Amino acid sequence: MSSDDAKEPDWLDRLYEPQWAIGWTYARALWVVAATIQYGSDVFSIPDVWGAPDLQMVSGPYYRLAEYFVLTPTAATLWWSCIMLAIVAVAIGGRFTKAAWATFLVLAWGWLAYEGANVKAHDRLLLFVTLGLMLGPTNERQLSRKRRSPFGRWVMMTVFCAAYGATGWWKLYKEPTWLTDGSVLGNHLVHAFHGGLPLGVWLSRQTWLLPVLTIATVVWECSFPLLVWFKRATAPLLVIGVIFHASLLLTMNVGPFAPIAFAAYPILLHPDDMMRLHTGLVGLWERVRGTS
Repeated sequence: MSSDDAKEPDWLDRLYEPQWAIGWTYARALWVVAATIQYGSDVFSIPDVWGAPDLQMVSGPYYRLAEYFVLTPTAATLWWSCIMLAIVAVAIGGRFTKAAWATFLVLAWGWLAYEGANVKAHDRLLLFVTLGLMLGPTNERQLSRKRRSPFGRWVMMTVFCAAYGATGWWKLYKEPTWLTDGSVLGNHLVHAFHGGLPLGVWLSRQTWLLPVLTIATVVWECSFPLLVWFKRATAPLLVIGVIFHASLLLTMNVGPFAPIAFAAYPILLHPDDMMRLHTGLVGLWERVRGTS
């Protein structure tokens, strides 16, 4: 046996060494919130949008189930109800959690395939985050006392490296105007489709601040895939990410992208840091209960 062969198991052992698993519990709870926001609000538009007998979809690149059948209001409501029941099952947790997530994926993908012409970024991100969560120990209880394989975390990190990195590097190489006077961001803030919020309109007029924000955004997105793999860098990166998504939530109409992204952050944060955060939150809760 060569010296390289002798060292390989040690390297693999370090790579897949079990890590604290409490982040998966927080991620599951945040996912329930995000998925409820995403699909819960559809209850107000099911009869008019999903179950309209005269529904017509515009042409586009997606495979659309609506080309083959049209849901009645009753059938659309039943489909939506099954999605919500799957979310409830995930919230309850336990041994059926992953089965509930698999059900959610089938129903949600079918919902999007039926809509076809209007699949948004937060729709896709929710499904990818769900796939990542299925690879973790999310069906187990008392994860604050357990260490588990980091494989699911590696997958989730890869998903967000692709999401943030592709966006940042595209801006850097294909849209270099992002690095000039900030007018690109200003135009997005007042765009007819996803702009127009009061804070966004105000921010679009702050010409001195826009260049700083655009350059900071591109630098953060481009550096995320490189730095997130380093333990000391993950916490600062994710703090910036929280600020970034919260700012988008307040200034642009981008749907529930922020809560969906936040659902993965307890996994992206290094497990040791997540365990310290959990311990601190538990201690704070106990002190609050003790003074009440």
